Amino acid sequence: MKGAAHAASFALPRRAPPPGLSAHPRTPLIALRPPPWYDAPIVGRRIARMQARHIGRPNPTSQARLQLVLLLLAAWDLLAFLLTLTNTRLLRLGGIEGILGARSVSGATAVLAIAYVYAARNPVRYRFVLWLASLEQFVAMFAYTFHWARGDAGFAETAVPIAAAAAFLVFLLMNVPRQTDAL
Repeated sequence: MKGAAHAASFALPRRAPPPGLSAHPRTPLIALRPPPWYDAPIVGRRIARMQARHIGRPNPTSQARLQLVLLLLAAWDLLAFLLTLTNTRLLRLGGIEGILGARSVSGATAVLAIAYVYAARNPVRYRFVLWLASLEQFVAMFAYTFHWARGDAGFAETAVPIAAAAAFLVFLLMNVPRQTDAL
């Protein structure tokens, strides 16, 4: 019965499908129309050729600003690393005490500086490093404010690092690319 009904369907004359519906039996009954924002030419109810479109691609000026911010962050972190190695008037370290005391002068900022220099080559490609830099600045502002509020460090010692971290955070968030995925 099923085969006879199927065979009989071929014997019936075919009508043109209503506008917007597909005439091919294997395609869905809904129209394969492009979204309204897509401006590719339509050839015989099929989209001509899907081309990748980038949203929010930064212009060269924006990319240069990101590179400058990343290089300044690298210099700031390398300065912090070098100041922990030397005991200058800009940074005086007292005695390192406690079982994990040496962890505070481990040099982790040097690793971040290397990551920033690496990402400065193409900031759009290495967006995760931009988010890492933003997170580092947020955590630095929290840590400096915490030690100032606790009384471990005075306002004179924490004002410049807090202001620098806030400025870097604002510059990073203002210049971070929004989306570069192809549609």
